[in-house]
Amino acid sequence: MNRRKMILLSFLSSIPLFSKSGFALPSDISPTSVQKDTDFAAVYHCDFPQEARYNAMMGNITNHLNYYNADPTKIKIIVVYHGPGVKFLMKTLLNSPWDKEEIDTKKHISKAKDLTTYGVEFWICNNTIKNLNLKKEDFPDFCKVVPSGVAAITELQSKGFAYIKAQ
Repeated sequence: MNRRKMILLSFLSSIPLFSKSGFALPSDISPTSVQKDTDFAAVYHCDFPQEARYNAMMGNITNHLNYYNADPTKIKIIVVYHGPGVKFLMKTLLNSPWDKEEIDTKKHISKAKDLTTYGVEFWICNNTIKNLNLKKEDFPDFCKVVPSGVAAITELQSKGFAYIKAQ
């Protein structure tokens, strides 16, 4: 199956009408199964708590996509979240270490979901989920869960993905 068909099927399956249920959980993924199947690929590293920095990273991702005409056959982008970075994709911050913070996670989730249309993937660290007593259900179903965020970044870099971290 070619990459465009896979992206279309992935997009359609993210819509509640097409998915098994409107309340699907993020799926697990092994970084070893991922290949660099485009000429250009980047892994963005999100382990920081600052919302302004997060917004800058998302702007960088949009600019990165625009340079390649938002064509997922030309550029593959994976964003790996661990530590406090996971809060930006949580459905709610209630009962989390960040429940006192005023972050519009719905806005961040919406932006990320929009980017999935262009093949961008969002990976959440399972070590962070376990260590902070979070649950997979705390994240949207378009996210994927990796055993270790830092190990996933290492594996992607070893496969030729450029490493990018917003400052």
